Amino acid sequence: MNYLATINTGNFMCENVRESFQAAAKRWGAEYVEITEPFASGTHPFEMKLELPLYPWQPGYRVFFAEGDVLIRDDCPSPFDEVPVGMFAAAHNDQGELDGVATNRQRIAWNAISDCLSQEMGHPPVPYRGMYWNTGVFMFEAAHAGPFAAASELYKILKPYGADDQTILSMMIQTHLTQVHVLDRRWNCVGPIVWQAAPRMPTWITHYAKYLRFRDGRDEVLKSIQWLTDPQPLTDRTDLGTVTLCLPDRVEA
Repeated sequence: MNYLATINTGNFMCENVRESFQAAAKRWGAEYVEITEPFASGTHPFEMKLELPLYPWQPGYRVFFAEGDVLIRDDCPSPFDEVPVGMFAAAHNDQGELDGVATNRQRIAWNAISDCLSQEMGHPPVPYRGMYWNTGVFMFEAAHAGPFAAASELYKILKPYGADDQTILSMMIQTHLTQVHVLDRRWNCVGPIVWQAAPRMPTWITHYAKYLRFRDGRDEVLKSIQWLTDPQPLTDRTDLGTVTLCLPDRVEA
């Protein structure tokens, strides 16, 4: 079973983002799942992201996950055709911006967590090798539950020290998985280019993560993005459908 999933606790996601997700799921033959309630121990979206394998997916599931500040253009091909079965998939967080901001920040975050692991838990340092994924968009399946479980537990321990979910998941993917399918920038484009191109989309999937001065008015930007390459065929969007699964009863990890 293939899913396109997002986490939307607190109903923060705008309708334009939702419609782009619904349209993509329909094109790809996937079920759209909008998670609106905690389903395990985590209550914050960052915690819930690391617990995604605990969600009650159907057996044999493959999930393409996208955060609520992401839009998918209507000519984006199916990631279920792009990514080989059995592989975790994500794009690099450092996408070559000349200012070096992503490179420096992710190295600093990685080394801080590695030092904390060593000093507070007696864990051998985890070397930084540049394999740092942007987890605003990624693809996973049941075989990847181990790295997610390790990241979830580590996040609970190191969150008081300022650890973030993206760095920890990237670290656990590196230490627990030998194969990762690297998605190119078209599948999760971040950085100034997506903000500067708005309301147009320069790639299949654009991610409006805050980046230095590019942060103000994000809600309005997300509402304005033109994800339809030709708006005429989908002027009536009532056929897009939606599957929203709300699970008030938590599943214990």
